[in-house]
Amino acid sequence: MAKVELGKKFVDVNIVGNYSPSIGFENNLKEVKEIIEKINLYDPDVLIIGLGSPKQEKWIYKNKDKLKFGIAMCLGATIDFAAGIKKMPPEFIKNLGLGWLWRLISEPKRLWKRYLIKDIKFFWYIFQQKFNLKEF
Repeated sequence: MAKVELGKKFVDVNIVGNYSPSIGFENNLKEVKEIIEKINLYDPDVLIIGLGSPKQEKWIYKNKDKLKFGIAMCLGATIDFAAGIKKMPPEFIKNLGLGWLWRLISEPKRLWKRYLIKDIKFFWYIFQQKFNLKEF
């Protein structure tokens, strides 16, 4: 769906392929091998990965030496925003740095654990930096 919508919006961009892996694909060596082969077949100038953070970054780092591409971009939900599949937060929310809260409210069942459990350490670091409690 994103490929079709992005193709309509960005007519000068040649989208050569897309793939939506199965849940837990990163542990399936056969599927990972097939994905790498598909990417290498196209040898893209720009490889865009949207698996969610940090899975997408970990996957590209682990497999970068097996892949042919110019540059890789880990975009996650940016793909859905650009394609119009998900609604972007209003400007005032983005300006306040609360895009993450917009996403959490939009998809609480999917994102609550990531944002409120796994990322809590990250929020603590931001809080410390914001109030000059610790230099980074």
